[in-house]
Amino acid sequence: MSDEERTNKRFETYMRMGWAPVPFKHQPPHIKKALREARVRPKIKGCFETNSKLVLFQDEVPLTYVEGWVTTERVPFPFEHAWVQDDVGTDIDVTITPKQPRILVSWEVPASEVRRAVFSRGYYGPIRGHEFNETSRQAYELMGFP
Repeated sequence: MSDEERTNKRFETYMRMGWAPVPFKHQPPHIKKALREARVRPKIKGCFETNSKLVLFQDEVPLTYVEGWVTTERVPFPFEHAWVQDDVGTDIDVTITPKQPRILVSWEVPASEVRRAVFSRGYYGPIRGHEFNETSRQAYELMGFP
């Protein structure tokens, strides 16, 4: 395949899936079903948008929106993040793969609060920014930072 063909293929993928899509074929069947029903493609740095849409725009799979501080092998310091939790309490992250992040501090946000925040603001972002502010010191202390 030539460089031009490779570039064209990447561009077509971008136009079809959006920027930085994350593979999700390893996710459990009920999460794949929720992603299809919500018509959302997980993407890197799209945790707030992806998980808000999963909770708001699909009805088949009972999911809870969760926010908090996490860390990963590639990012060894706490960062703000969102993910979902299924009806049996399993934390499922569709925007960081393949290994799930280490959860440091977290809180559940009811779907009604997610809906209110997204529609009143007109964009996707942290629902409870104040919680991030209040728990940032705790998250860093859990990682051994002074």
